[in-house]
Amino acid sequence: MRFIVRTTPDADAEIAALSPQAKRLVNACFRVLRRTPFASGTIELRNNENLFRREVDGYRVVFLHAPNSRVIEVRRVRPRVTAYEGLNPPSYPQR
Repeated sequence: MRFIVRTTPDADAEIAALSPQAKRLVNACFRVLRRTPFASGTIELRNNENLFRREVDGYRVVFLHAPNSRVIEVRRVRPRVTAYEGLNPPSYPQR
């Protein structure tokens, strides 16, 4: 089953600000999300239901996936240090 990857306006703005190399890596991450969003490297975030993240060269791609849905909604593409700021409630990777 293939998934549909959508981005929020905030994520679009964050992607637009990336370097060309980082944009290529993020686009490669999106190709993986379309095929296998929960492959090795995808981490569920604590305190936020259905919110996950993948690492991309120092950036975090934070996305929402509702159960039984084929849609992946990318919420953020930010450096690790700011990726989780402002999420309600605060989220961190599960350990």
